[in-house]
Amino acid sequence: MGLLKPLCRERKIAWHACRSYAGEAVPLEIKPYQGLVLLGGPMNVDQTDAFPFLKEEIRLLGQALRRQLPALGICLGAQLLAQAAGGSVRHGPSPEIGWFPIRLTSEGRKDPLFSGLPEKFMTFHWHGDTYELPSKAAHLASSERYAQQAFRIGERAYGVQFHGEVTPEMVEQWAGESSSMDPGPLLSGISLYGKEAEEAGKKYLSRFLELVVAQSE
Repeated sequence: MGLLKPLCRERKIAWHACRSYAGEAVPLEIKPYQGLVLLGGPMNVDQTDAFPFLKEEIRLLGQALRRQLPALGICLGAQLLAQAAGGSVRHGPSPEIGWFPIRLTSEGRKDPLFSGLPEKFMTFHWHGDTYELPSKAAHLASSERYAQQAFRIGERAYGVQFHGEVTPEMVEQWAGESSSMDPGPLLSGISLYGKEAEEAGKKYLSRFLELVVAQSE
C-alpha cells in the first residue's frame, strides 16, 4: 500500500487489503465498502488463465463504476480499470522503469485530484503495458514515452499508470528483486527525486481518500 497506509491511518479509514496474488479471495460484492484501490503487479491484464483473480478484480471494478464509488487503479490497476470501462490494454512502445516526469493535460490541471500540482512533476514508473482511453474517460496526464498516464471516469474513478504510492523502501525492494536491470539509477533517484514524487503522491492520494470519506458520510 505504500503511502496509502499512513494516509488512511491519518484519516481513520479502515481498510481490507486483499492479496489476491497470494490466493486470498477477491470480495464478491463491492457493497460493504466505500471505496476501492487496485495496486500494481508483474502480471498482464490478458493473463487471466494464469491469474484468474484478474477477472474477479475487473468484475469488482465494474460494480464500483456502476455504483459511482471512489475507485483508484494504479499501474496494473489502471489497466484493469480501463478494461472494465470498455477500453483495451496493449503492450507499450518499450518498458518505462525508473524516475520520469509526467505532464498534466489541460483537463488534468483542473481535475479535483491534480489541480494545484506542478504541470510537470517527477514520479516513479514500472510498466511495459498501456491502455486505450475508455470512450467516456477524461485524459489527465502523459509522459514523453507513454501518452496515457492518468484518466478519470465520471467524478470518482481514477486510473494512474505511475506509482505515486511508492516509498524509498519499496523502490529499494523492487530494485533488489530485479535481475534484468541495473538498480543504480533506481536507487540514486530516491535522493534526487524521491521528495518531489512523495509530495505530489501524498497530495493526490489524500484527495482521493477524501472522496472515500465523503462517500461514507
